[in-house]
Amino acid sequence: NGGSLIWDKRPIDWLDYCCYCHDMGYDTYDQAKLLEADLAFLQCLEQPHMRTVGDKRDAILYKTMCIHGLKNILIPYRTHLLKLHSGQPLIQFGWLSNVWWEGWNARSQTSAKAE
Repeated sequence: NGGSLIWDKRPIDWLDYCCYCHDMGYDTYDQAKLLEADLAFLQCLEQPHMRTVGDKRDAILYKTMCIHGLKNILIPYRTHLLKLHSGQPLIQFGWLSNVWWEGWNARSQTSAKAE
């Protein structure tokens, strides 16, 4: 056993298991696969009643940091990159169709300027 004393050991609890299993999903540059790995990691971390070994406060802090990092940074970032690669519009303007444009008409505005 000439490897690292920390990284070459089997997972000791559920949090360690989630990190261990999903670390293998990050061995790629394909953003779609990385997004899938992020979503699977998030799902694993959000499982209720995870058993922890060691300092429970550290485990809760680490789990919370991972969940918030995935939800607020990595998943939106990878989703944005996938939209860029696929040519989808970055900003969806579908909500504009629900706006009531009372008293404004594009044709009347352009014809008034022409006169």
